[in-house]
Amino acid sequence: AVNPKDPTPGPPVDPEPSPDPEPEPTPDPEPSPDPEPEPSPDPDPDSDSDSDSGSDSDSGSDSDSDSDSDSDSDSDSDSRVTPPNNEQKAPSNPKG
Repeated sequence: AVNPKDPTPGPPVDPEPSPDPEPEPTPDPEPSPDPEPEPSPDPDPDSDSDSDSGSDSDSGSDSDSDSDSDSDSDSDSDSRVTPPNNEQKAPSNPKG
């Protein structure tokens, strides 16, 4: 009678712990915050619009750079006009 008693308590203990871990997967369905990601797509389109606006701003900056270049060109023109002016002043002095 002692022999059959030993193997009996052995096997029943194994299957018992098995059903315990099984209920663990029950908490899996808990993370049903699936409807939460729904509001996520809303901000997505907004982000796209923001990105576009940023691009426009960049374009404006480029235009400013061009204006600066023009200013430099003007300065060069002034320098060219200075030499001829000096020539006119030279003859004016001796005439006086």
